[in-house]
Amino acid sequence: CTSNGGVTAGTSATIYKVRITPKSHALMPAVPGASYATTGTVTSFTSSNPHTGTDTSSATVTVDNGSPTDVTNASGTAGTGQVTINWTNPVDTDYHSVVVLRRAGSAVADTPVEGDTYSNGNTIGASTVACVVDTPTETCIDSSLTNGTAYHYKIFSKDTNGNYASGIVPTGSPFTPSAVTFVITSSAGANGTIIPFGATNVAQGSSQAFAITPDSGYEVETLLVDSISVATSSPYTFTNVQADHTIHATFVAVVVPPGSFIISATSGTGGTVSPVGSTVVAQGGSQTYTITPNTGYNIATLTVDSISVATSTSYTFTDVQADHTINATFIAVPAVVAPDTGASRPTTIIFSGKAFPGGKISVIDKELRTEDTLGQEDISSQDGSFSVSFIGIFQGLHSFGLIVKDKDLRTSQTKFFFVDTRSDSFLEKDILVPPTIDIANGQVSRGGNATIFGYATPGYTLELYLDDILLKELIVEQSGLYKFEIPTGALEFGQHKVRTKQINLTTKKSSDFSTSRTFIVSRLTVVRADLSGDGKVDIRDWSIFLSRWGAKESLGRESIDFNSDGKVDIADFSIFIKTIRKK
Repeated sequence: CTSNGGVTAGTSATIYKVRITPKSHALMPAVPGASYATTGTVTSFTSSNPHTGTDTSSATVTVDNGSPTDVTNASGTAGTGQVTINWTNPVDTDYHSVVVLRRAGSAVADTPVEGDTYSNGNTIGASTVACVVDTPTETCIDSSLTNGTAYHYKIFSKDTNGNYASGIVPTGSPFTPSAVTFVITSSAGANGTIIPFGATNVAQGSSQAFAITPDSGYEVETLLVDSISVATSSPYTFTNVQADHTIHATFVAVVVPPGSFIISATSGTGGTVSPVGSTVVAQGGSQTYTITPNTGYNIATLTVDSISVATSTSYTFTDVQADHTINATFIAVPAVVAPDTGASRPTTIIFSGKAFPGGKISVIDKELRTEDTLGQEDISSQDGSFSVSFIGIFQGLHSFGLIVKDKDLRTSQTKFFFVDTRSDSFLEKDILVPPTIDIANGQVSRGGNATIFGYATPGYTLELYLDDILLKELIVEQSGLYKFEIPTGALEFGQHKVRTKQINLTTKKSSDFSTSRTFIVSRLTVVRADLSGDGKVDIRDWSIFLSRWGAKESLGRESIDFNSDGKVDIADFSIFIKTIRKK
């Protein structure tokens, strides 16, 4: 080419720069193109004055129209709503980045424009830019795709001068995303649980939590995730699951320093008790627990040492002088229904079902901060049937709690009902009340028997669970009384939990569990007057003694027959008084 304009010559040497800009042209080679060397020299010039000398210097300019090398080893995999593309970058010295194009349903026929720069989501013809990946990254994760749709891909490498390679289709294209699941397998050693247990299917990219709960008197010793030890926290949550996993927990007995005690905290689904598990508290010290329902749940029951107490978001043990337990259960709050704009008129509510003969039913209208006892009624039928009704309940959403006390004033686990009374009447029928439960002696020398008793529905099947494992069954006798003897010779020393539930074999309907009770298998000879099983004889045992002294049924009284003469009289009273004085 020849430059004909505007160059001024003088008496001193002057340097001029010439820029060569490539332009599109029909003769320009297509991709992969090439590089071209251009050399410029000054051969003559025009001047009104004579000139002398010649120019022998020259300069070479390289025009880069050569495409970079394509990526290699390109492949892909489909997942849940996404496709992952992998490749190996070229080793070109001027390699810069990769542009990945995607097209649904058809092969990618479009190519990036030489010199142009793109961002994720840009369109080129009928294709979409799935990823722009700078060196040295060699992966593209294309997400937010539709499961069941086939997606085609093509990968274009780019150099620092804006040239693109001809492109390569990854092996396996097209890829069709689909719902992919992985398996997380959980397991636990003795003296604790992990929930959920066993094999759990988890959708790709989602999360899964596992609750690790030691038994009373134990704590988490190790927590292994994929055979690697992690912090012993509960719950443990797998996030963005992209592979199979394993989780395994082991437990160890809590070491209790002399002069200290253990408080064991547990909770049902729908909320938490904190701190959870076994907490060591020094004698005379205090320990506060926070009870927190999950969103959409309320606290249903709060049980301290197997005795139901008022529900609260906080509970504090003060002046601790023995081991204790605390357990909270939770209940889902019903969906909010648009209020009735009509008149708020009184209505009738009826509860009916089966409990146990001689019991007394109490129905409580429970609100957030108040509890109103609607009424109490005795169960007079011999088969434990009951039907109680209350008139004048104002229309709206109510939370009713139904509690039944047996002949000796033991209380059943509370059953809660969320009821919308915006109708003329409401009937909740076929209720099966949980059994009551008691333990004759809270502490038993190993080799002796732990006696479990209470009341349930006559003729129904009663199941006894020891440490949450079904141990025994029996048919409840006609009086409603039941009794189990648990041999302790094979049990480990320490605390054990028992609870019961009853089943109507005709309808296959089962009740909720009773409240939980605990007893201790002791290494020492147990003083029989220690009725509470806390290792000492004090005012609490005196209260239990008086309650069983006036019990109507024989089982409660048998536990205070200290001289084993077959009757409870002044001699047993004298033994207890002497024992408590010694303490």
